Amino acid sequence: MPEDPPDPPRKFYGLKPRDFEAVNGPPRAPAPGEIPAGPDPGVAAAAAGPIEIHALTAAAAGNQPVLGSNAPVNRPNEVHALLALNLRHDQTAGHYALKPGEDRQKKRRVQIYWAMLVLVDLPLGLFAWSIGPRYAIPFVCAIGGFGFFTAWWTWKTWALRTD
Repeated sequence: MPEDPPDPPRKFYGLKPRDFEAVNGPPRAPAPGEIPAGPDPGVAAAAAGPIEIHALTAAAAGNQPVLGSNAPVNRPNEVHALLALNLRHDQTAGHYALKPGEDRQKKRRVQIYWAMLVLVDLPLGLFAWSIGPRYAIPFVCAIGGFGFFTAWWTWKTWALRTD
């Protein structure tokens, strides 16, 4: 058998250098005494010895410094003073005063409710009043229709709302 051909030279693959890398060049090392801009080193190691619950609650309450400082992040400055002044100005002008808005759907629903009661119940009531109890069947049907429609329309308008 003939001998196998020699292996080709090994190829190394990688990502192409980007334009910003070529323009900016390699990152520079920080000068001595300069704050490093690298990744956060994490939480500092705790002091030797057991951890007591009293020390943890005191640190959580803010009575002791945590990791070296317990200063507030947002100290009052001129921007906070300006924002507070604007807030007071807007409050005195009444921009934050709330009042209930007009419910147009409810107002429209009440109008339709009363209009339908007048259109249906008024003729039935006038019919029952005009014939009186001397004609029992039409009188009872008119009073029953009056009551049935009023109960049904009230239920449909107020209890079965789907809006």
